[in-house]
Parts: sequence; C-alpha cells; structure tokens
Amino acid sequence: MFVFALHMDSFLHVEPLNNERTIPLDNTWDAYLDGELLATGVSLPYVFPKPLIGKECTLTTILPSVFPNDNTCINVESSMAALDVFLDGEKIYSLEGPGKAHIPHPLGPFS
Repeated sequence: MFVFALHMDSFLHVEPLNNERTIPLDNTWDAYLDGELLATGVSLPYVFPKPLIGKECTLTTILPSVFPNDNTCINVESSMAALDVFLDGEKIYSLEGPGKAHIPHPLGPFS
C-alpha cells in the first residue's frame, strides 16, 4: 500500500512558488505611546521605552496605493501581548495573547 501511495502522489501537480516582487514596509513609521507622538519616520523593528504594562503602543504608516501583484499579504511580527491592525480606521485583524510572558507546556512541567 505504501508503494501505491508513492505512485499516486507522483501524479500530483504542484503549483510553483509565486516569486513576484516584494515591497519592504519597514521604514517611515510613526510611533505613539498612549496617543502621544514619540517619533516619526522610524524603522521597524521599533523598541518602545519601558515600562509598557497597561500602555497602548501604536505604529502608523501609509501603505502604497498600488501593489505590484495580486497576492498581497503583510507579515507582522510583534512581541506585544495584543495586536490590532487597522486599515482606513477599520479593524481588519486582532490578536490577544495569554497576558503573561511564559506559556506553559500543554503536557505539563517536566522533571
């Protein structure tokens, strides 16, 4: 049966990766802390001044009006406990973390 599965898989057509041009969006951001402007034209990653517990950190930029391809996506990496993404004032993505730095292992502690 294993040999048969390998034979069947060899007929699958795999789409090639889409190697279209990318646009870096890591420059020209404005940083706000609790609504107060901290810096303009910063590059990412940006480090907000500590302590940050209970404060709202905001980064804003203006996206290009036209992208070079039809398969546009944006990758955001953040160390914050929560992340909201807005486009033209409308929330399009939201993530709320566990609220603590350490996430326990699902199988429990190991000895």
